Amino acid sequence: MDRINDFSKSFSSPSTPSGQQFFITFNDNSSNNSNSIPKNNVPRNNDVPKNNVQTPPMIKVNAPFSSTSSTTISVRRIKTPGQNNVIRKQETVSGTQTTHFRKSTHRLELVSSRMRLQQQQLQQLQQQQKQQQKQQQLQQQQQQQQQQQLQQQLHQQQLQQQLHQHQMQQQLQQQQLQHQLQQQLQHQQQQQKQQQQQQQQQKLQQQQQKQMTSISQQSVVPKKLYEEFDPKKADLVLLKYTKEMLKKYIEEEPSGILRNGECTWSETEPYIREVHFPKFRKYLNDRGIQAQDIIISKCLKDLHISRRDLWNKKQRKLRELRSKEQFDNVEAQSPRSDGYVPFKRK
Repeated sequence: MDRINDFSKSFSSPSTPSGQQFFITFNDNSSNNSNSIPKNNVPRNNDVPKNNVQTPPMIKVNAPFSSTSSTTISVRRIKTPGQNNVIRKQETVSGTQTTHFRKSTHRLELVSSRMRLQQQQLQQLQQQQKQQQKQQQLQQQQQQQQQQQLQQQLHQQQLQQQLHQHQMQQQLQQQQLQHQLQQQLQHQQQQQKQQQQQQQQQKLQQQQQKQMTSISQQSVVPKKLYEEFDPKKADLVLLKYTKEMLKKYIEEEPSGILRNGECTWSETEPYIREVHFPKFRKYLNDRGIQAQDIIISKCLKDLHISRRDLWNKKQRKLRELRSKEQFDNVEAQSPRSDGYVPFKRK
């Protein structure tokens, strides 16, 4: 609760239980009116402080012009939670005033030991708060520095990664270029080899053509190889020797048509006459054997006949085996009226 005591000019408070008194004096020269002090509020013994306090006199102001005014002094004792035994004196001036007039306000505070402790605690709390604020600021600065360092580290890492990626890309490009160069070299080498092989093949073909033309010029291949042979006029020893040389020729230059007897003579005669007849004649000439075309044709014809006979025998045996297997898997049934005997598979 706030209690207000108003005094005019001088006031003497009643004595306190300890015998101390509280005095407030005020000198007013502004006017002769002194009836502005209210008499409602009277100070009590409990509200009077235990110390003697005397306020300084009011500053005198000589106004250039006279005027009516009133001066009021208010002494307020405040009791609030956290603040005890505080006395405030406030002076106010009311009325019509002129220039060069000053208003003076005084404030008196009496502080007990408890309040001092509270003030010290407040100061300590304020200091602690300031220290905490400083610590927080330092922590914030440290955090900012750490964040900046982290950002710098991240930036450096990104730069390093970019450099590494760039280096890897360059290495890959170099490897690709090297691989392309190697492929180009290999392709060129292959082309050169192919060209050399083609040239060699062309040379061989030209040589073979020359040889064939020379052989054809030496003797003309007969159209029919077997009909013109006469055993009475021919040399049988030379015939036998050429047959042995023909066997060696087949081993050195294998030919499926000469070895197998699947085809008939009419089917194989053009091939033998155009291919093997000149080759076999050249084969004999290279070994110093001079045989007539009739003897060479006779040997080729007899070779085909012998191979054909062997093939026919093999086919006959296979047919017999198949027929036996079929008869083994079949049972004879009762004959019919027309004499036909039906068979049934087992």
